[in-house]
Parts: sequence; C-alpha cells; structure tokens
Amino acid sequence: MSHFSELPDERLVMLVQATGESAAYTELVVRHQGALLAFLHRFTGNRALAEDLTQDAFLKAYQKINLFREDATFKTWLFSIGYREFLQHTRKSGVISRVLQAFHLQSTTETAGPTPAGIDLDKALAQLPEKERAALLLCDVFGMTHTEAAQAMATPLGSVKTYVQRARKLMQGAMDPAENAVKTDLDGGDS
Repeated sequence: MSHFSELPDERLVMLVQATGESAAYTELVVRHQGALLAFLHRFTGNRALAEDLTQDAFLKAYQKINLFREDATFKTWLFSIGYREFLQHTRKSGVISRVLQAFHLQSTTETAGPTPAGIDLDKALAQLPEKERAALLLCDVFGMTHTEAAQAMATPLGSVKTYVQRARKLMQGAMDPAENAVKTDLDGGDS
C-alpha cells in the first residue's frame, strides 16, 4: 500500500500539478478507473470501446491536470472528460445510431435479462435519449449530485434536473406493462 492511498484526491491532484508525481496520478487512476469504466460501458454498451474511452480520458486528464480547478471534484472533472471523449468519438466515427442500436447495459449487479415483471431494464435504458440516459446514470447509478452531473456533462443545472426527471418518467412508463399495453391499444397497435 503506497503512502498516497491515504491522501484525498485534492492533495493528489496538487502533488501531480506541482511535481508531476506519477505515483500520485496512478493512485487517482486506481481510485476512479472502475467507476469511469462502468459509466462509459453502461453508456456505450461496448466494453472495448468503454476501455478505450476510459484510457483516453485518463490520458487527457493527466495532460490537462494543470487546468483542473477545485470548484469541482476530481471525479466530476474526470467524468466530464470521459463524457466528452464519448461525444467526440461518436461525432468522429458517425456511429451514434449504431451505438444506440447496439447498446446493451451490462449491469454490475446480478440482474439477468428481464425483471420478474417482464421488464428489460437494458432495453428501457437504451430507449432513453442520450442526454437523459447520461444524466440518469450519473445521478442514480453513480451517485453524483445534480450539480456534479451538470459539471460532468457541461450542461446547465436546470437542464440536468429536467433530463433526470424526464428519464425517470420514461423509465417508469417503460416499466409499467399495463400502461404500455393501453398506450399500444390507443395508438392503434392492432393493425
């Protein structure tokens, strides 16, 4: 166990900024790599892509560590870099629709397939618009506050609150089979 493991993130960042101490940055990677990888994996549905984006985010964070401001936590700043790396990747490769179609949430908990009520949470999450899905994952899965999620997404706080509320409502609708059956009947589902 290194002596860096006892220091808070803010002190580690200050060490890296002042001295370029790679062992201090390695401790930051150890602390946050799993959470960032899980976020990007859930967001992209592709483990290899999530690993690449995580690596790119940590590299970019190291290169720009002197730009880090203490008005956000290191984790929030890192997630914002990871989220921007995802957006940049999708813009460059033009695969937004393929990513959404291929999206399949690999839950870190032991949920296999549909819930007892016949609801597939993976499919419900995949149906959410990108910003709503990101806000919901950051707040409800990774425990960020609305303010931290707004910083990570580089989005106004009010918008993030709206995205989370909208995502929860959409998820609730997707998880109520009776409501979906009524909606399908009203929409003329029997063609």
